[in-house]
Amino acid sequence: MSHSCSRFVRHLTLSALSCAALLYAGHLKAHAADSCEGTKVKLVVRTIHASGARGGEAQQASGESTISVENSLTDLKPKLAMLPFTSFRLISQREEEISVKKKESIQLPNGQTLAFRPMYMDKERVGMWLSWKDTDGSDILNTRIHFDADESVLTGTDYRDNEGRILAIRATKTEPAKSE
Repeated sequence: MSHSCSRFVRHLTLSALSCAALLYAGHLKAHAADSCEGTKVKLVVRTIHASGARGGEAQQASGESTISVENSLTDLKPKLAMLPFTSFRLISQREEEISVKKKESIQLPNGQTLAFRPMYMDKERVGMWLSWKDTDGSDILNTRIHFDADESVLTGTDYRDNEGRILAIRATKTEPAKSE
């Protein structure tokens, strides 16, 4: 085989391999998008009332003051202890199952609204858009968050008279139903 012919064959082979790699990458991307679309996320939203404003930052950092946490919130105690309150009471707990990329809204007990859209969910991380609105429709929070799957993330706001309203949000990937 001549030198120019072998160079042409090598070029053609590399081009074919490049095309095959691009097609395979496109297949993987399409498959990932398809599998993402079918992914369901179980969302648990706990609304928590916080009260009993603590002393200064030094007291909070040293942990000198003890906090009171209901039994239903003990899994959150290390995170709640970092907040400037001494008492935490569960107001409500809601569970929703939603598909990735779908928007869902829930009414919170005090008339506020929480809208969310899971953007992605894998074994370790979740990305989500959140919009928490006050009763008059004004934004309390409008953001994207990324956090560890199966771990609660806290967000909150001042409520009234040295009290706070906290949302503990936890997302887990639901397993698809097994067909028999």
